[in-house]
Amino acid sequence: MCPRFCLFQTVKSGGSYTFRCEGRRRGVGWRLPADATDDLRSRVHIDKRDGGGGGGPHVSELRLVRLGYADTGTFVCTYDGTGPDTSSPDNSTRVHLYVEDGRHLMVSSGVEMLQFVQSARAVLPCRPTSPQVNVTLHKEGEDEPVVMGKGGVTFDPRVRRFFWMQNSMLYD
Repeated sequence: MCPRFCLFQTVKSGGSYTFRCEGRRRGVGWRLPADATDDLRSRVHIDKRDGGGGGGPHVSELRLVRLGYADTGTFVCTYDGTGPDTSSPDNSTRVHLYVEDGRHLMVSSGVEMLQFVQSARAVLPCRPTSPQVNVTLHKEGEDEPVVMGKGGVTFDPRVRRFFWMQNSMLYD
């Protein structure tokens, strides 16, 4: 049985939240978002409980306190001993945390300019702080949004809320 829990949670800024992850085969642990700040890391508390010899679940609870909109991100529960690749659903489960504060609709990527290679996959950072935020992509100088699915452009709300483009040329 894979580590299990919900796919996303929404909390209000200033609050706290506890994720609980369970696994049957062996112990489980947490991985923070790759871009987690030292500030976020200082507000993380992890409690692990071994399932014991009685076949009970192995449990790991991740408690986040004093949450801010910039803490929006994807947290990963993995079986202990899982390598750096957490893409296998047999060994890990992802949960996306949205932290709403009413003023910030998105977390800034900190990137002012992106550079892409023509005909290579391009990733545009897009991290809304709420699942209710309506995200669209517009080509510069055009009023109509880019049609998702056309020209290889997709938007996956469950995977760090990025636009993925198979072909970085957005021409018809």
